Amino acid sequence: YIAYPPSDKKKRNFENKKLSETILTQIQLKADGIEPNGDERARSARRALIKDTQAVLAELDKLVQPGDL
Repeated sequence: YIAYPPSDKKKRNFENKKLSETILTQIQLKADGIEPNGDERARSARRALIKDTQAVLAELDKLVQPGDL
């Protein structure tokens, strides 16, 4: 999707919303539920996962013009 977004504005917006919601619910919310319990490796991995998903969400946002959603 990021490499070849749909040219149709409506389809692009739909796919953007779908992907963003999937990332938020399937990755970020589940990662928020991880309790590292003092394990620094687990904490660092969780933090890296959150940063990676935030970067992907930012890339998705760049594909949609303000006011399109």
